[in-house]
Amino acid sequence: SERVPGWHFPMMNAIPRNAAYEAAIRRHVTATSHVLDIGTGSALLAMMAARAGAAHVTACEAVEEIAAAARQIVASNGFAERVTVLAKHSTDLVVGRDMPRRADLLISEILSSDLVGEQVIRSLRHAQQALLMPGARAIPAVAEAVACLVGSDAISANFTVATVSGFDLSPCNRLRMPVHSMDLRTLPFERLSPPVPVVRLVYPFETLPPTHFTTDFPVTRSGRCDAVAQWVRLILDDATTLDNDPALYAGEQTMGWMHVVYPFERPIDLVAGQTLRVAGAITRSWLILGLPEIL
Repeated sequence: SERVPGWHFPMMNAIPRNAAYEAAIRRHVTATSHVLDIGTGSALLAMMAARAGAAHVTACEAVEEIAAAARQIVASNGFAERVTVLAKHSTDLVVGRDMPRRADLLISEILSSDLVGEQVIRSLRHAQQALLMPGARAIPAVAEAVACLVGSDAISANFTVATVSGFDLSPCNRLRMPVHSMDLRTLPFERLSPPVPVVRLVYPFETLPPTHFTTDFPVTRSGRCDAVAQWVRLILDDATTLDNDPALYAGEQTMGWMHVVYPFERPIDLVAGQTLRVAGAITRSWLILGLPEIL
């Protein structure tokens, strides 16, 4: 259970995500394509590329147990001659040893719910420099962490406590986590701003997001603001965008990613027309948003 996280299964079963990826893959795979699939998991995307006609797919998966299952899946589906599954992290691949040549198409879905986890920036930058041909394409072409200001008793109940059964429990608030994963499709909340990209990764990753940054949110609705809610948006190519906005799939099957909530130290009363500036930081495995300031 520690080696194979449970989120693999809802991700494999995410129908909108799978359909979007396959549509983009079919548009860009040719009979001469050598495809690199980073973080292949079950090898689903690798087999989509092979089914679309790719000459060869090199798929890597860092978790050995998952890679072994992927090899079995590839073989049982008849793609063993055109899909090679390697039990390695992509940063350990060497052209000429693990890959016959550099790839001309990169496929990846190694994006965590906050976008930057799983060392995605390091992996994709390395692939572009060491594993891909000049001019190679990438799916997705752009990946964004999108966020908006939210107010909600249902959301804040996950990280704020006051009086319970006649007892003041508020000192526990200083112990709360700065980041919470939630399925916001199931919770009522008010949006106090439009969605705004806070982090943007654009292939070929020549310009990387700063470690520390600020984002300005225009307040479009007055109310109490408890937190910033954030989700993933992928621009797979010019024709297909995959957006995990909780409003788009309310009541439908999950996209595989959760939504991420960054609570403020205390609620802020906002008035439409104001601007709230929120600080951000990227670590090797986390995105953090907070320290709000009304401009």
